[in-house]
This record gives sequence, structure tokens and C-alpha cells, in this order.
Amino acid sequence: MQSIKQLAEQLGCSVVESPKLSQYTTFRIGGIAPLCIDLPSNAATQIVQALREEDRSCFWIGKGSNLLVSDRGISDILLHLIPTNEVFIQDNIVTCDAGLPVIELCKIVRDAGLSGLEFAFGIPGTVGGGVYMNAGAYGGEFSQVLQSAK
Repeated sequence: MQSIKQLAEQLGCSVVESPKLSQYTTFRIGGIAPLCIDLPSNAATQIVQALREEDRSCFWIGKGSNLLVSDRGISDILLHLIPTNEVFIQDNIVTCDAGLPVIELCKIVRDAGLSGLEFAFGIPGTVGGGVYMNAGAYGGEFSQVLQSAK
């Protein structure tokens, strides 16, 4: 695990050993993980590859909304997505980080004069979580506006 920690720090990620998961969930519950890496999207590929090489499992988390985590904790390394706040809009197509809060994306899209994300304005999580779960409200859902994800 030391090599994972060193790689993360080299990539500019913050690393916390034995973090309380309650600090990362909106319900403020959850035990301890062995390691938490605050991970911007641009470092994700290298960290995930290193985890695979060491046969370590991971658990992805954004804002921690909609998560119930056991007080016993988890054995996985916690990958906490943090947004880089880089949002690009070209030809009415929006590209953003998975760690960007949904509400921030909604504001950016609104301010750019685009529509289609009105349903998502009250969703408390991140774009990555919204895409993964196909989050929705008020008759809309991410699958209706998502063109692609990687």
C-alpha cells in the first residue's frame, strides 16, 4: 500500500491513512477505510492501474450522498473524487469531471443558456454518481442527456 500512497502523492493527490468514512458521507456514518486518496479525474487512470497491479480493491465516492456505510468500515481503498472544475462547452455539448457537483453543472449549463438539466437541479451528488446511478427527478434522468462517459 505504501507504493500506492507514494504514487498518489507524486500525482498531487491528498492521502489520508485510516480515514473515518463518516467524514465523507452526507449521513455522517461509516467506519474506517485503510486509505483515502482525494483524486482528481486526471489522476484516476494511473491510480487505478497501480491498484490493479497490487491486486487492491477500491471504493469510489464523490460527495457521499445516497450512501450508507457500515460502522465496521471497509477494506477497500477509498478513492474520493474531487472536481477540477474544468467544464468545456462546445456545440451545446458539455464536458466535465465526474467529481463536479451536479448542482454546479446545472448552474454552468443554465448560465450558458442551455437547457435539459432542469430535472437535476436538486440532486445532491456528483456528476459521476448521477451518471453511474442514472439519477433523476421530476420526470428526467441522466440517460436522457448523456452522450458519453469515460
